[in-house]
Amino acid sequence: MQADPQSPDFTARASEDAIQKVLAALRANNIDARVVDNGEDAKRMVLELIPKGAEVHSGKSKTLQDAGLFPGALRVGVGTTRSVLGYMKVDRRTEGPGDP
Repeated sequence: MQADPQSPDFTARASEDAIQKVLAALRANNIDARVVDNGEDAKRMVLELIPKGAEVHSGKSKTLQDAGLFPGALRVGVGTTRSVLGYMKVDRRTEGPGDP
C-alpha cells in the first residue's frame, strides 16, 4: 500500500513555522503550550510543572503511560485519581492520594 502524496508525513518533525502557528493558536485559547526536543525533556518538564502533592487525572492516557509520566509522577509525590473531572467531587475513601 502506497502513502497518499497529499497526506502529511507525521514521521518528520514539523517546520518551525508550523510549530509557532500551533503554539500561537493554543495560547490564543489560554492553553499553556510548550515545545521540547524529545520525550525525556517533555517528561522532565511535565514533572517540574506539577506541584508536589498534587493530584493528576490522566484520562487513562496511553501516551502519558508510555512516556513514563505516572510512575515518575508518583515517585515525586504526585497522586493520581482515576475518575476526577473538573466538576466532580473526589471520594477520598476510594480516590485519595496514592490511589493506583
